[in-house]
Amino acid sequence: MKTVKVGLLGLGTVGGGVYKLLERQKEEMADKTGAHVEIAGILVHNLDKKREGVDETLLTDRWEDLLGNEEIEIIIEVMGGIEPARTMIGEALRAGKNVVTANKDLLAAHGEELTPPCGVFAIDPRNHEVDRSVVVLFHSRIIGSTDCSPGCRHGRCAPPP
Repeated sequence: MKTVKVGLLGLGTVGGGVYKLLERQKEEMADKTGAHVEIAGILVHNLDKKREGVDETLLTDRWEDLLGNEEIEIIIEVMGGIEPARTMIGEALRAGKNVVTANKDLLAAHGEELTPPCGVFAIDPRNHEVDRSVVVLFHSRIIGSTDCSPGCRHGRCAPPP
């Protein structure tokens, strides 16, 4: 079975939850997707902070460690805020990595830059053309449970039909 390696940007409340979910549901995810999901690295601000239940060998405070790791296929951004998330997502896409984010602030401010109408974006560093093989995936809910993602992908925020 194939193994998909991911890099996690952030290990706060949301990032910690994503880490625990991926670890706890490894077998279930493999059964459903046909691939094992393995966390290959986690970007954090403070390497000295104690994080119970987290494999410390995965931690780094250098973005380059994740960006330069060719085994990492997917970057999961859970840092929040605009910067440095915007810069890192752009660099990840240009490096050929897929991106998953729930960063509504970033997508509201720079979504068009990061996700053209088709929802696919990456610049091929060799010829600066759009590479349709890399995607930015996002999901958002507003007003408690209304799914806003389809509307946002089509330039408006409205409940799906």
